Amino acid sequence: MPDTDAIAVPTLTSEFPVVGDDPHIDAPLRATVRRLSTLLGRTLADQHGQEMLDLVEQVRKLTKDAKSSDSEASAQDVQNRLAELPIEQATALTRAFAQYFLLANAAEQVYRVRSLQERPASESWVPRTVAAVHESVGAEGLQEAVDSLDVRLIFTAHPTEASRRAVLTKLRKISDILENDTEDGTPERRRQDHLLSELIESLWQTDELRRQRPTPQDESRNVLYYLTQLYRQTMPGFLDDLREELRAHGADLRERQVPLRFGSWIGGDRDGNPYVTAEVTREVLQMQAETAVELAIDVVSELIGDLSISSEMTGQDEELRASIDADLAFPSEVDEVQQRMFEQEPYRLKLGTMRAKLKATGERIRTGAPHVHGKDYYDSEELQDDFSVLRGALARHGGRRAADGAIAVAQQVLAGSGLNLAVLDVREHSEKHHDVLARLFDRVGELDRPYMELSREERTKVLAAELASRRPLVGTALAEDETILDDATRTTYKVFGEIRDAHRQYGQSSIETYIVSMTHGADDILAVALLAREAGLVTLPGGDQNRSDISFAPLLEEVAELRHAGEILDEMLSDPSYREIVRLRGDLQEVMLGYSDGNKDSGVITSQWEIHQAQRLLRDAAARHGVTLRLFHGRGGSVGRGGGPTYDAILAQPYGVLEGEIKFTEQGEVISDKYTLPTLARENLDLSLAAVLEGSALHTTPRSTPEQLDRFGEVMQQVSDASYARYRTLAD
Repeated sequence: MPDTDAIAVPTLTSEFPVVGDDPHIDAPLRATVRRLSTLLGRTLADQHGQEMLDLVEQVRKLTKDAKSSDSEASAQDVQNRLAELPIEQATALTRAFAQYFLLANAAEQVYRVRSLQERPASESWVPRTVAAVHESVGAEGLQEAVDSLDVRLIFTAHPTEASRRAVLTKLRKISDILENDTEDGTPERRRQDHLLSELIESLWQTDELRRQRPTPQDESRNVLYYLTQLYRQTMPGFLDDLREELRAHGADLRERQVPLRFGSWIGGDRDGNPYVTAEVTREVLQMQAETAVELAIDVVSELIGDLSISSEMTGQDEELRASIDADLAFPSEVDEVQQRMFEQEPYRLKLGTMRAKLKATGERIRTGAPHVHGKDYYDSEELQDDFSVLRGALARHGGRRAADGAIAVAQQVLAGSGLNLAVLDVREHSEKHHDVLARLFDRVGELDRPYMELSREERTKVLAAELASRRPLVGTALAEDETILDDATRTTYKVFGEIRDAHRQYGQSSIETYIVSMTHGADDILAVALLAREAGLVTLPGGDQNRSDISFAPLLEEVAELRHAGEILDEMLSDPSYREIVRLRGDLQEVMLGYSDGNKDSGVITSQWEIHQAQRLLRDAAARHGVTLRLFHGRGGSVGRGGGPTYDAILAQPYGVLEGEIKFTEQGEVISDKYTLPTLARENLDLSLAAVLEGSALHTTPRSTPEQLDRFGEVMQQVSDASYARYRTLAD
């Protein structure tokens, strides 16, 4: 019989193993899960009667018996019982077990938080790593490694993440209640149980599934929820603790440096998603920008309350006064009354004008009005300039601790969020760009046969020559004759114009990289660069007038491309025009590695081994061309999508690959697990940054001898070949 509570209501799965096999270690967690399942059992009895609760217990017992006996007959008993259920009962039964596991996961997250909070600070990821790097390479080497840090976590939507925000919010509230541990039988426990019962009842009556397919805008709102919480609750403490740890070892963060930031694919990932149009990209960018401005207003408003420094005590600062006067030249909410009120408190007055400019920025974004310098902010750099004015004045007038304290943290938080909250990547399939160029080249009629009949090598030569030329391939032709492009190719080409417009509205940090799926050769990247040039994102007239407002990243996914990764990158960087684009982008070349399609193509072991070898090839090719390599790992949550422990995955990269630069996806299926609770979010940020810092500073040479590496390669190749052969037998 299952455990019972005081009123003899059975729990749902009181005997299920929850997190492990040690009853002593897991006892508190098991008790919490039993508590939640008891409350869920009461909800079931209230909503559907005792009969439904008895059915749940019956199926649980049959399943447990089948598992323990490992007999086909017992398993058949379970199947027979389920097959005879009416659809209404089957649905309720399924929901009961699904909600049990949601509640069990919420409880487990709380206990993960407790274990982290009980861990000594010296054993945390960042302190331990900073100390190790300092011991190995000294303060100067630590500073050099920190200066190179640019860790980017890219949030993506994914069909396996089906949870609605309404469900996630309730689970978050349940976790918040459970964080306050209480003793059974106390008034506090009874109050908690009342609140938990209310939430569980509401959870049961909430439809877990959206009845309409979520739009990219819906997905963006979901990610904005997490990003807002991260910037409000997690990033300030993360950056402050990192700065203090670095200073204790003779290093520091640069004033505007953000060693870890966030990006997004939602609203920019067009590959295979016809719902992501240029218009959708525009809407998502506006949503992100409005949220970022609201966040900045809140941060600045909090500082206004803190910086009550009087010029009567410290003296006037001419640079600060001049900056305030320039701001007050524009009408704003900082009227004469406020100016008189804060006449002797210039820091509050300056922050007040900054808040006014942020509000004007929000209005500009909503209305699409043009930027007016001094009235609103064009991009994050202008906001950062105002922070620098504040900190400089404080430092000159005896307020260095204030300058390096809360205001410094606020500056760095807003340097990360910027005025767009997350950098948006754009992604499209390689063939889409060739479809556009085929219509353009065939219209010109200079090729000896249609563009799509050219070999890959021939296309590369044609595109290289066109990119090096100064003539416009499109010019005014599209405006004069819209039939040059059909609906599909026009949609593809229109995105480049949308990127250009986004840069004008939100600054170039809003969209920095265009990713090309299924890149098979250099022609796939040159094609995108040429279309970007036609849209005005790239100009290469020569000399100081050259510019590139965006970077281009090949996405290598299948085994064939991974094995030729070095050749593809070498061919790209050997083209003078494209090499100039890379130079204009800071001599940084991003390459994305796809895990999911490689796994589908060759199986888990072969896919991982080929990606590992591809990283070596890319590292060496980038080094030959004097380029910094940033690898973008398209990892998912499951093993089949490249999932696994983030720290181990980062450190498992070949030596010399990490130079402070890395990107990896946080797919929808794992975002809620990693980022719902602030402590878990902080843990994920800490371990990600620590792994990149360690790999960049300490894994610059092989850990093994050449003979060991050769032997390792031979063994892995044998394992990979055997795995691939077996996988293809199953797949084919």
